[in-house]
Amino acid sequence: MSKILRQEGKSLVALNALRQARETEESIAHKAIKLQKTEAEDLIWEYARWKAVAIAANPIAVLDLLGEPSPIY
Repeated sequence: MSKILRQEGKSLVALNALRQARETEESIAHKAIKLQKTEAEDLIWEYARWKAVAIAANPIAVLDLLGEPSPIY
């Protein structure tokens, strides 16, 4: 066993380092995607709130509701 370890030791260490690097890269990628998704959802809701305020503050909609109904053709 020690002979195999001496012969293949550096290769095994390198393979283990590659495996750990791959796992770390995947973990970072998942965290980045989750963070971007959260930021995107926050931005969408912020836009929706401002759009709702703009629609609610629009006097044209109120005047349209108060005006005469359109004739049906």
